[in-house]
Amino acid sequence: MPTRLSIYKLYIKPILLYASSAWGPLISASNWANIEAVQNVAIRTITGAHFFTRNNAILNPPINSLRNEAELAAKVFYHRNSQSTFAHIRDIGTSPAPQILTRRPRPINFVKLQ
Repeated sequence: MPTRLSIYKLYIKPILLYASSAWGPLISASNWANIEAVQNVAIRTITGAHFFTRNNAILNPPINSLRNEAELAAKVFYHRNSQSTFAHIRDIGTSPAPQILTRRPRPINFVKLQ
């Protein structure tokens, strides 16, 4: 099992978290659930856990959730940028936060007047 866990940490997790400091804050909770479902399937395969085993039972302290890893990577990224000696790199994290997209209102169907 330690070999399988190492393979997960070396190959699968970096693919799932690639550039997560950029896209992580912008995706919805349902997309995070889909990404973490991939992690749960991988961990279940590695540990041989059954489908009825709770996720928090198989995600032991050595394995963090992908969302927590992405948030930590974003914090480290923006902290390093704020400490840079170059002004254009320091300004990367100072732009205003993107607005959360909301659904457009439905168009009003006008009744045809005769």
